[in-house]
Amino acid sequence: MNKHNFYPNENEITAWLDEIYESAQKISFRCEVTSHTTPHPVADFYFFQTVKTVKFIPEGMPEFYAYWSPVLCGPAPLAVQVPGYGAELCGGNVLTSEGINTLYISPLGYCDGVVSYNEKRVDGSFPVLPDTPLTGAKGGYHDWLLEAAIAIRWALGQESVLKDRLSFFGTSQGGGGTLLLGSLYSGRGTRCVAAEEPFLTDFATIGHRGAYGM
Repeated sequence: MNKHNFYPNENEITAWLDEIYESAQKISFRCEVTSHTTPHPVADFYFFQTVKTVKFIPEGMPEFYAYWSPVLCGPAPLAVQVPGYGAELCGGNVLTSEGINTLYISPLGYCDGVVSYNEKRVDGSFPVLPDTPLTGAKGGYHDWLLEAAIAIRWALGQESVLKDRLSFFGTSQGGGGTLLLGSLYSGRGTRCVAAEEPFLTDFATIGHRGAYGM
């Protein structure tokens, strides 16, 4: 039996991503932006003066958060980080000091702008992975990527951002998400993808032994 037969083909994946992108362009949302002038810890992540917390409130969807570190003098490229499976964000506003706008997205409300929402954990992990097959890919990572695309839409609308200079980076789940976002924005501004230890790739070959058991 060919396990790959149970997975979507390239055309189906492309259609799935296109639907997510188009939905993100249509959804109405509002934002609440808070500036931080002192070190601001988010798990092991420390932000400094130029970083803002952005609370996204999409119509008909739960709120979620992102952290926005704009350049002081633009327009400049945009780099986007998505988190690992523990909802952690790893890094700082080093890219901003190098002249790159940086957006750190925490989809699905897993991080509330200060600490992780631990009550959303299931068996020590967040449920986005099992939610994906249980909903036929209409939830789970569909919504995770949709919220990321909403946040990116907002960032691309900022005056400091060059619309056709878009890069993505992340580790583990963030690495796998980075590959998907790079594909989602292929022909829509993607210039660079840096996927470190990308989790969520080639399930048919490696099998499934739980989120951390592979």
